[in-house]
Amino acid sequence: MFVIKFKVMGQPVSWDRAGLSATGEFFTKPRQKRYMAIIRRVARQAMERRRPWRFPLELSIIAYYRIPKSWSVKQRADPSNVYMFNAPDIDNMLKIFMDALSGIVFNDDDLIVCLHACQRRTNGRPHVEIEISQMGESKWPFIKPPQPTMV
Repeated sequence: MFVIKFKVMGQPVSWDRAGLSATGEFFTKPRQKRYMAIIRRVARQAMERRRPWRFPLELSIIAYYRIPKSWSVKQRADPSNVYMFNAPDIDNMLKIFMDALSGIVFNDDDLIVCLHACQRRTNGRPHVEIEISQMGESKWPFIKPPQPTMV
């Protein structure tokens, strides 16, 4: 079973619409480029010189965002405020990771067949925890794995 786990330290950055230059060309915003470079560097270290995987994978991502300094003690203590349910959208946070990991951990993000994602707030340092593992029969919680058919 193949499994890697790693952390990307710092406030999570989500995918944003491409910018439009004065000449009418689309570009990726510098903040996103820098964050993707950090993700790639950490992922390369976690892969320990292995080639990108070419089999079905399960991806688990938990993003921990900084609690705003403007929040009162009461807001910080409220358990309903643990989860992020406002901007950034969780799918945009996932996209930046899936694009950055493509070609390093897996050949293409179409190999992700099971996905777990969560956005939380933390009193500690903001970061993102990533776990990527091979999908096996024991990991099929809802359906049986496909069986080969004879034609």
